[in-house]
Amino acid sequence: MWSIQHKAYVAASGRVIAVGPGVLRQLGTGFAEALTYVVEGDGGADRTERAAWLHD
Repeated sequence: MWSIQHKAYVAASGRVIAVGPGVLRQLGTGFAEALTYVVEGDGGADRTERAAWLHD
């Protein structure tokens, strides 16, 4: 579901985040970690951060 509602971005440092309606989600410190998180999950740990400056 989140992949439809969120856009993923990769920073120059390699960090990967997903940005959605009012939230940021940390996907990983690098592409391999982010891919593992997206495919396998991480046991339900919440990686969501509220971002009031983001608009729908």
